[in-house]
Amino acid sequence: MEVGIAFIIGLVSSLLLTPFAIRTAEIMRILDRADGIRKFQKKPIPALGGIAVTGALIAACIHVVSLPHAPDDLTLLGAMLCSIIMMSILGMIDDRVGFRPKTKLLGQVLIVLPTIYVVGPIDTVVLFHCNIPSGFLAYPITIFWFLAVVNAMNLIDGMDGLASLSGLLSALGIAFVSAIHFQNVPFVATVALAGTLVGFLLFNLPKAKIYLGDCGSMSIGLILATVSMRMSPTSGVLYLTPAVLCLFLPFYDTFLAILRRGISGKNIASGDTGHVHHRLLQQGYTVWEALGTLGTVQLFFVVLGCCSVLQHYEWISWISALMMVYWCARYRFMGQNEWKQLYLLFHVLLKRCPKKVVSPANPVVAASTANVQTGELPLAGRKGKAKKKKEPSMTAVQEARLPMLEEIRLYPIDDPVSTCGGKPKAA
Repeated sequence: MEVGIAFIIGLVSSLLLTPFAIRTAEIMRILDRADGIRKFQKKPIPALGGIAVTGALIAACIHVVSLPHAPDDLTLLGAMLCSIIMMSILGMIDDRVGFRPKTKLLGQVLIVLPTIYVVGPIDTVVLFHCNIPSGFLAYPITIFWFLAVVNAMNLIDGMDGLASLSGLLSALGIAFVSAIHFQNVPFVATVALAGTLVGFLLFNLPKAKIYLGDCGSMSIGLILATVSMRMSPTSGVLYLTPAVLCLFLPFYDTFLAILRRGISGKNIASGDTGHVHHRLLQQGYTVWEALGTLGTVQLFFVVLGCCSVLQHYEWISWISALMMVYWCARYRFMGQNEWKQLYLLFHVLLKRCPKKVVSPANPVVAASTANVQTGELPLAGRKGKAKKKKEPSMTAVQEARLPMLEEIRLYPIDDPVSTCGGKPKAA
């Protein structure tokens, strides 16, 4: 009964506060404008949806306080609310004036510290029924977990309804696991978050009337990071499999972004058009089709996370997850270009890659390939000139591999044809 009331309060509060957030964003000029590269909306869209989400959560948490809880749960709730409010303020300022990545990261660290102090560090990580103690790395691992979830939700907020839908499915999965472990506060908090996001989605679905902005996406990430640590029956224990699988799509998109930018020699904090939703749109998907596809993928991983708790066979969930990752890359839904780049990079490092298939964006990779082409193998610590080794002739296997290497050569990341492998969209 209490859970249903929390859901309804979050839903109704979100429906009432979102129009207010739209008007406030227009007055404060916190608008998301088209740039012709990653954003193509016809008119500026308010980007202050985090106000509605935060306000609705506060209203729902007032109801949670009236429930019979242990004192530590009330302390957790208060610390989480304070951190959510501060994270919303940080995101609002970032949406208005913009922060440097390092400044923004420092602000996130300072904001999550009160919640970490109350929740406690991750002392043990449970994976495949093995308890892995964190030891002296407990606090660094905990901070890393918070920052990973917060920034993953922030990065995936690049298409109408995507971050809201992903957060909704993740919240439902964590709520299910919390209910199995009889964790009252995480259960009610995630159900309230789900109700809030359902109400907000009515304004955020294509064509969106308002965006979450950093204010909303980072606040949602903070809540999910907190409750994912408390969904286990033992304090200080993180069940890694359900936590990661319930948040798999944001994590996977962030991993691909870091991999893509690292290989191409770009700053990992720089923006690009290589995110999973960009790839689908570049292949000709409509916004609704891309949202439905990614929502289905996220739902699949959430179900795997819940099944890992019910059946106690984590390895089955992980094998199924890896099969889905392979299937998505094989049929060019997501990750195909990054995995091909990684494959090619390994061949460069193994000195088997022709020079013409290497992008000059990374001087280290280019230098390694130059040595392969010229046959120069420097002998460190020896006197005299470096000896030259004659390059062996190609074997039949290497000759057969050349067409494949030519096909997967590194293209510029921002080229829509090369990044997704599809045809360019008509103007």
